[in-house]
Amino acid sequence: NANANDTQKSVYAQRIEVPHVQPGNNYQLIVKYDDEIGVNYIVEWDKSKRAQRWTCWQWTKANNYKNWQRKNWNGASWNGQTWGGDPFHEETEIESTYRSLLSDYRNSGYNRGHICASEDRICSKNVNGQTFSLVNMQPQISGFNSGVWSNMEAKVRNWASTTTQNNGVLYVCKGGTINNVNLDGKETSGTTDMIKNRIPVPKYFFMAVLKQSSANT
Repeated sequence: NANANDTQKSVYAQRIEVPHVQPGNNYQLIVKYDDEIGVNYIVEWDKSKRAQRWTCWQWTKANNYKNWQRKNWNGASWNGQTWGGDPFHEETEIESTYRSLLSDYRNSGYNRGHICASEDRICSKNVNGQTFSLVNMQPQISGFNSGVWSNMEAKVRNWASTTTQNNGVLYVCKGGTINNVNLDGKETSGTTDMIKNRIPVPKYFFMAVLKQSSANT
């Protein structure tokens, strides 16, 4: 059940949910790991663009249950500090030159849009907290973030609930475009803006979902 990626980048590159990994040194795989559930999610980070290409993860019966709520962050201790709300934080696994910053989003007019949603990872405080890393964010217009994107996330969560209750697995990969894209045979820009000349704003977002039932179909 391994995909065709070379393991040179990471042994995790051969997991089913991981798409084609870009070659070269401009790209870094970030693996968020939790002692209880194992791999939480994986990100491919484009260091030259200070942006992610995708976040992917698995939904299983072992990680699809509720033991935490986002509203619990007010006053919660985690990751070395006490939080007064959502624990958005910069990603220390990325060198400072190549990471996105909290200040990049400040007064930018864009939301810090989760790719792996907070509500998708609520089995523990740590698992949920990891979704607030900026490595798991793309700039999103508020109406999109709380509108069609949120509605699509809810739809996928419903699929995950049905699938995992039947001991199946749902594989998910989501992201936004940061390079030119080809649509109907024509090349067009995959971005609409640059935040502070540092971070691209995707023009298109995508979700790819694969279901494996308990019968491996």
